[in-house]
Amino acid sequence: MKNILIVEDDDVQREALCHIIKETNNTFSIHTASNYNEAAKIYEQIDIDLFLLDVDLSSSNSEKNGIEIGINLRTIKKYLQTPVIYITGIPEKLHSAINDVHCFYYLMKPYKASDVHHILNEVTSTFASVDNTISIRDINGVYISIECSDIYYIHSSGHVLNIHTHQGCFSTRKNGFKEFFDNLPKCFFQVHKSYIVNITHISSYDKTTRTLSLCNASVPVGRTYKDAFEAVYIGEYL
Repeated sequence: MKNILIVEDDDVQREALCHIIKETNNTFSIHTASNYNEAAKIYEQIDIDLFLLDVDLSSSNSEKNGIEIGINLRTIKKYLQTPVIYITGIPEKLHSAINDVHCFYYLMKPYKASDVHHILNEVTSTFASVDNTISIRDINGVYISIECSDIYYIHSSGHVLNIHTHQGCFSTRKNGFKEFFDNLPKCFFQVHKSYIVNITHISSYDKTTRTLSLCNASVPVGRTYKDAFEAVYIGEYL
């Protein structure tokens, strides 16, 4: 079941949106809030998979609108890549949503039920990429299925790929480092000729030593990969 949080200060629109979403997929668990503070309490206690945020939230503190919620979300590790759908009647306000929050989905008021159905189908298709699994045969010949979101980093050593995950390290015979990388979701980035990392698990990056820290491990960033990595990580994740 996926958790959806709707933040909308208009009671009628909030209830209507809940009804439309239930029509689209009744397996969703829908949570609602009317302002910044209510929303924060919910997403701090519950892991939310999708946010629908009204840009204005006119009845609440004007300095804590939907854009501010989105900006705060991107400072929380578990929400670095969580999809955000903005709702607004003023197109000009989408510029901030797209640039400050990296939001690429929005609903323009007044919207129709079909608009909501369409965009939910578009966005929820990305859930599959977050929950993607890879199947490998380890060095003992055992087939293993690994959740991509559980992978911290991958280290190529000789003829073996070592996949470091939340459950431990799994090793498989290397059969094309690039081909393996190409089949991973977009949150994975090659930072060295021998290392691929899941950017969402990085806890810190030392530009001076070009070293990443993630899950009690240190991973080097190769000189060749430095500029491309920093453009992505510093530009979007910090």
